[in-house]
Amino acid sequence: MEKIYKRFLREERGNVLVLVAALMVVLIGLTALVIDGGRLYFEKSTLQKAADAAALAGAQELPNDVTTAELQAKNIATANNVATGNSTVQFASDKMWIRVITSSNVDLTFGKIFGISSVPVTASAKVELNPLTSGTGVIPLGLDFSDYDKWKNCTEITLKLPSPSGHMDPTEQCDGSNQLGSGNTGPLNITGSGGDNFRSDLANGSQIEVWVGKELDTETGTMTGPTKQGIKERVDKCKDIYTYNAATFETNPPPDNCAQIVTVPLYTIIESNGNQIKKVKVVGFATLFIIGTDNSGKEVYARFMDFTTGGGNSEGQTDYGTYGFKLVE
Repeated sequence: MEKIYKRFLREERGNVLVLVAALMVVLIGLTALVIDGGRLYFEKSTLQKAADAAALAGAQELPNDVTTAELQAKNIATANNVATGNSTVQFASDKMWIRVITSSNVDLTFGKIFGISSVPVTASAKVELNPLTSGTGVIPLGLDFSDYDKWKNCTEITLKLPSPSGHMDPTEQCDGSNQLGSGNTGPLNITGSGGDNFRSDLANGSQIEVWVGKELDTETGTMTGPTKQGIKERVDKCKDIYTYNAATFETNPPPDNCAQIVTVPLYTIIESNGNQIKKVKVVGFATLFIIGTDNSGKEVYARFMDFTTGGGNSEGQTDYGTYGFKLVE
């Protein structure tokens, strides 16, 4: 009987050792899952944040400058701890979206026990451009949307205050009149009526949000003094970082932070009195590079440019060359 009992104990000890060994394997596997899985999750999160930031940064250079957009995106990815060479930038053929892919190889700790030394991890972010539908910083000079196609390719346009008139530049005839007649001119009331509000909004952009569908009153009078002052302030802010040259503008555009780049509302007329327009409705937004004014402030010289800025945007909005951006994946 004693022999049988001792043999039973030996068999039990053997079974326990086998069970302990099996449990150790399971425990190591769970430890590997927790530690290495956590490391992979953290790396994926880091790569995703870097891809998001890089795509958003690059989008702001589109659609004008793909080269700078790619460089900016890669620089932001690197600044967010993505190794040089581990970020890829892709663009739509029409330059209306950017995708950034970030990647890395994560070394495993316990995974090596199972023959897995590292695992590749990737993240992707895509940002789309769509026509702007709302935003702040808009200046109080409006343009009739129906003339946009006629003006958009002009080397330079002249906004006449107050009488409509064409403008002859060295290469083409461009009618840049605002068509508001002699009583009410291009100035709009965004923040409030009066010359001080108009000059401030012209110099700094209005802090009041303007959106497609918003109705705005026009300002009475020419506002020539506030116009000249507001435009001069903008030109002075940019003169140390950019010098305008009509011949090289397309290949050497102003930097995004140049104050001479302005967002203007495009409108349709909803109320008038004779040849005086009283109220307009915003239908979209365009971007102008403000060149300057004449000595009187009755003429504002500018040219259209494509530009991307912050603000509401929609794929269904009419394209007037001014875009917002949003992260879509």
